[in-house]
Amino acid sequence: MKYLLFGIPTGNEWFLVIIILLAAIFWIKTLVDIAYAKFPETITKIFWLLLVFCSGFIGALIYIFFGKKGITSDKSI
Repeated sequence: MKYLLFGIPTGNEWFLVIIILLAAIFWIKTLVDIAYAKFPETITKIFWLLLVFCSGFIGALIYIFFGKKGITSDKSI
């Protein structure tokens, strides 16, 4: 018997469920990070929001590796 009740994962299927949940949390965290970031131009923020929203986890990875370089920091010493 693969499922105990209707659709409840058992055994090794929990690993896949955890991976999917972690990817979704990472995707949402990236969207929030873009929303609160200060970009030099508004169009850049819109571009990154649309890219990450439409492409999901892959877009979030692209933003982490390439998009964070364009954020301006207001940190003063």
